[in-house]
Amino acid sequence: MRGFLLALLLTLSASAAADDVDALLGAWISPDGVTKCDYVREFDGSWVTTRMWFKLGEEWELVAKGAMYQRPGENLWRMVGRSKDMGGIVLFESTFEFLGDGRVKLTNTAFNADGTTRIAEEDWQVTADEIAYDIFDIEAGERVPLFSGKWIRM
Repeated sequence: MRGFLLALLLTLSASAAADDVDALLGAWISPDGVTKCDYVREFDGSWVTTRMWFKLGEEWELVAKGAMYQRPGENLWRMVGRSKDMGGIVLFESTFEFLGDGRVKLTNTAFNADGTTRIAEEDWQVTADEIAYDIFDIEAGERVPLFSGKWIRM
């Protein structure tokens, strides 16, 4: 019985966190129309694929593709993504921590082709129609503002 209750609590906890990721699902575009991305549930709903494109001239080029998932018992989502033509970055590993009220904290490690890494944090505010974000480099343990932006639901 105790094992059943523990499994039920873990399932309810994972379901609450899974519901948080639903706010990200769909297609998004930058206000200037040169970058777009999407989040799509796959498999049994526990897997979210991610893709990002840059507009080059009149064509969209896929520059990153990845997946988000949760480990059992965790209240955050993990993402790994491969990229190309992104200033030397070839791999991202990120965590998405849903803080409530549409707030999301991302922690990113970018792996470059030359073997170096870069750590950044992002603060997102998600609404039904917009994701506003602030990105910070992490230097000597401190958050240094890098840039801000937003995504608009397509």
